[in-house]
Parts: sequence; structure tokens; C-alpha cells
Amino acid sequence: MQISVFYNHNLLNVTCTSGISD
Repeated sequence: MQISVFYNHNLLNVTCTSGISD
């Protein structure tokens, strides 16, 4: 699901994905 989150948060902030990925 990392890709899905990346696209959704990509608009808000790319760094956000790092926190969720962890």
C-alpha cells in the first residue's frame, strides 16, 4: 500500500510518506 499512500500524500507532502511507511 506504500504506492497508494505515496500518491495520496504526494499532493500534501512527500515527507509524509516516510512517516507512514515506517
